Amino acid sequence: MAYADVDTLAAKLKVNPVTYAADLQRVLDAATREIDHEIGGGLDAAATTEDLALAETVCLSRGQDLWLIEGLPVGVIGLGTEGQLLVPRNSWERHAHTLAPLKTSWGIA
Repeated sequence: MAYADVDTLAAKLKVNPVTYAADLQRVLDAATREIDHEIGGGLDAAATTEDLALAETVCLSRGQDLWLIEGLPVGVIGLGTEGQLLVPRNSWERHAHTLAPLKTSWGIA
């Protein structure tokens, strides 16, 4: 189950929640899976309201990212005589930083 709902993401993206329900749910599920991986497992029933709110915020933000970057190329895009544009490859880092309070372990350095 995703940490955020389709209607909230649809409102943020200004898209029809009925028309795009399956696609919106897909990006929310992907965002939730990334969150769970980052924090070392899903939030359990004992999670605080603040923890759930943080997970929802990141889920919505990451869902927006996934929605908007879908189909975009990565790497360097030529702009003709105007130069080049570098498209980011990893849009996850800012979310990982936000989730730091929810992490259960940091691994071995």
